Amino acid sequence: MFDRKLFAARVRNRRLELGIGVRELARQLDVVPSAIAQYEDGNALPALGNLVSLADALNCSTDYLLGRVMDRYDTKP
Repeated sequence: MFDRKLFAARVRNRRLELGIGVRELARQLDVVPSAIAQYEDGNALPALGNLVSLADALNCSTDYLLGRVMDRYDTKP
């Protein structure tokens, strides 16, 4: 089952680990900074295309962001 809070925490934690600001990440995804804030607060989820771009920008797998795997590079649940 999908855990929105886990998704939000992983996005925020990974962004901070990489030292990327909200505005920079928003620029990379071509979204407004408030969209990133909403992802990190658990109030919104990215569209499928943005999810893939988000994982690429955060150097992890989509499965990791979605809570399907524990290792950020693993793609096998």
